[in-house]
Amino acid sequence: MALNLPFQVLSAGIGKHEVFAFCADLKIYVWELNFSRRFKKSQEDYRAVNNVREIALGRSMQIFVQGVLIPQRTLLVSCPSTAQSGEAFTVELQLSDQFGPVALADAPIQLMFSATNEKPAQSSIPFSLSVQVNPTTLHITPQGFGTLFLHIFVAGSVLPNPPKLSITPSEDDLALSQALESARLQESLKEKERQDKQQKSEMEKKKSQQQAEELNKKKKEETDKRASDALKSHRAKQDKEREDKERERKQKLELKTGGGYDLNKKKKK
Repeated sequence: MALNLPFQVLSAGIGKHEVFAFCADLKIYVWELNFSRRFKKSQEDYRAVNNVREIALGRSMQIFVQGVLIPQRTLLVSCPSTAQSGEAFTVELQLSDQFGPVALADAPIQLMFSATNEKPAQSSIPFSLSVQVNPTTLHITPQGFGTLFLHIFVAGSVLPNPPKLSITPSEDDLALSQALESARLQESLKEKERQDKQQKSEMEKKKSQQQAEELNKKKKEETDKRASDALKSHRAKQDKEREDKERERKQKLELKTGGGYDLNKKKKK
């Protein structure tokens, strides 16, 4: 009995009641032997089995030999040196497990762009990524531009010697860049105007404070002068009053003594 398969058979096995075939589409096809002694296809895909490299069947057992992805063995097959923002470019990788080169539909691949070849904490520009299997091809669409390094992570392990790309801006990027530059310039002018206004306000405030201080100083000087003049006037008045009293006292004594009293004689203590 012939079993027709749509893809090349990579590995096959015959058990007591079934035939397993692992094909190039990375699926396992199963045929069960029914009571009429004829094979009947019952299931096409064992999705729970990942990266199967070999299969073997016995009378009461099924053996699946699985490969384990080794990130450090990943090879960068091809990568362009130039790209354009908003346009997809392709990067081809060769993944490997302990048996050798392998193609995985769900390979854990991540990307980051950065301005240096050091491992970045996050990508400096946004992008979209889709992965094609067999061969492993990355379709990358950057949403930014500049001279950047492409860091490729396979299962969390970064590939050494990241490729350097010159990503040119698209028309939309140029328009956005011009708009941002214009907005930055406008903001810079507004900031300068604000600083000039603030500086002018501070100078006027300082001048006003100086004028107020000078006015207060002048008022204080005038007040001190008036107080000094008043004190002098008061003392002069007191001196005059004392002199008048003393003159009046002497005149009374002179009248009392009939002019025989020496007015210039000092009063005994």
